[in-house]
Amino acid sequence: MEIDFAGPSATELGGSFNPFLDRRLEVEFFAPDGSTSYVVPGFYDGDGAGGGDGNVWRARFTPDTPGQWVWTASFREGAQVAIDLSNTAGADAENQITSVTAPGLDLPGLVGAFEVTPAAIDAPGFRGTGRLEYAGGHYL
Repeated sequence: MEIDFAGPSATELGGSFNPFLDRRLEVEFFAPDGSTSYVVPGFYDGDGAGGGDGNVWRARFTPDTPGQWVWTASFREGAQVAIDLSNTAGADAENQITSVTAPGLDLPGLVGAFEVTPAAIDAPGFRGTGRLEYAGGHYL
């Protein structure tokens, strides 16, 4: 799942603000049964096609359960807000998001929903076996 947000224009080389430090995009995904949620940090992606200048802010997520997922997004600005993870850090900047490209989009409010269908057991890669999770030790 990939969600693209058209937000404030920036450059990776600096300017009026540092897009990697002075802005924070977070998207929270809620599992179909409501028992689990994942907060996914978004990132500045320049023009969205490899260029360093642009207005694309992006979040990626791999759901681990079939059913209807709901997501909400938050966009904040302020000096070093990207490294201060408190909910009150910086200032609300959601009004700087001018458009969103995602399945199940419902603006305003930066919320949406999407449906995940069950994967076939013989599906390749993680689709058949599930998400990798830290098991508390070394992998070798």
